Amino acid sequence: MYCYIYRSEKKADTYLYLTKTWEEADIPEDLNSLFTPATLAMELELDPSRSLVREDIAQVLDNLQNQGYHLQLAPSRDELNQ
Repeated sequence: MYCYIYRSEKKADTYLYLTKTWEEADIPEDLNSLFTPATLAMELELDPSRSLVREDIAQVLDNLQNQGYHLQLAPSRDELNQ
């Protein structure tokens, strides 16, 4: 599944994965305000056989398929200390 990953300029280490470009996507208002202005961080092809550094690929793909987006939040202090 091809996706577009946008970085929030308002909240550090927060990313929004979309199946469509920012202009084409139907983004919930609260996420829209968090990510406006939209900054494209990268585009990539997601595949269940690949892994992501901080996210579960299966969960990301499921969210993209069912919601049209996946929100990646900044890691918690506990996650950073592991």
